[in-house]
Amino acid sequence: MRQRFGREGGVDPPVDPRTQMFLSAMLWGIDVRGPGPLRSFGDTFELWAGRHGLPRSVEELEERQLIETATTPELGRLVRLARAGIIAALGGRDPIARWERPWDGRWRTIAFDVPLNRGALRARVRRRLKAAHFGCLQRSVWISPDPVPLIRDHLGTAGMDPKSLIVLEARPVAGEVDRDLVRAAWNFRRINLLYERYLRRIEEPPPRGEALRHWREKENHLWLAAVGADPLLPLDLHPRGYLGPRAFERRRALLRS
Repeated sequence: MRQRFGREGGVDPPVDPRTQMFLSAMLWGIDVRGPGPLRSFGDTFELWAGRHGLPRSVEELEERQLIETATTPELGRLVRLARAGIIAALGGRDPIARWERPWDGRWRTIAFDVPLNRGALRARVRRRLKAAHFGCLQRSVWISPDPVPLIRDHLGTAGMDPKSLIVLEARPVAGEVDRDLVRAAWNFRRINLLYERYLRRIEEPPPRGEALRHWREKENHLWLAAVGADPLLPLDLHPRGYLGPRAFERRRALLRS
């Protein structure tokens, strides 16, 4: 199964948690904006992978373009993270690519009205919108700064009455400010609290020995919680005091150390 890059600077399909944790372990010591260095594991790579809880073979990781390998007579097998592997290790999206993407100034607005007797469908639509990092203005009105092609397929709304869902491209015209819409649609107070929790964690120097693995797992867990809640909006829409870029730069420095 070939890994591919999605619209959002991410990878599709996403990796499972154990594979993500394994890739995160490989992330240490590299600059996340470039390819990882080739590392020598000799003939022990599968044993090393097994100790990190990876249930897959090297060949499958290569097929998904998460890692790259090479073999030399002197060093044996060399392994490094591919670009898709780095993005998967970061949580499935490239924060810098997301923040730096251009915005055309238009909001994609989705409004839906699902009958009460189709509560399961209504809940599924909301879950899909939340997973796609749409912001919720009201329970049935959601916005995104990004174009959403084939929105009905994307949301899994097959079988839904066409009158129940509408997708619009719009600009505010009654004096609304885009950053006010951002604050109303996304909970940046919670997002910043998650980033603050992460930043407090990495203020502690990493321990040595066996405790280091647990420290890294906790660091990874806190990072995924913060970035997973973050819509990673374009720079023009960042609210005042937003901690995402600061936390990412601190993590880059930490991973290179």
